[in-house]
Amino acid sequence: MSATVEDLLKLLEEPDESPVSSLSDSKIKDFINEFKITSGVDRVDNSMLWYTYKKVYGGELSKIEFFRQFKKQFIQVRTGKKRSYMLDKRSFDYSREGLIEAEFFAKENK
Repeated sequence: MSATVEDLLKLLEEPDESPVSSLSDSKIKDFINEFKITSGVDRVDNSMLWYTYKKVYGGELSKIEFFRQFKKQFIQVRTGKKRSYMLDKRSFDYSREGLIEAEFFAKENK
């Protein structure tokens, strides 16, 4: 069974639905649904998102994979060196203690 160049090019053009990607995609959607995260006008820092996902929710994805999948769902903005997302912040713990704990967790888990 020899493949022609045309057959190989067709295979390259077909979208690859990897099971790993769809699995991590569903984990992100579960997290979004559980915390009722919606788009909004508030900037939610990556540190708060990562803290909420990993510490509060108990997520299993790596930090890179989490943000890669999360970015597909919401708008990311940058301010200087900080990255954040335009979300409704009522889904997150923005008390003084929550902010301190999220910042500490982010620095600890770089």
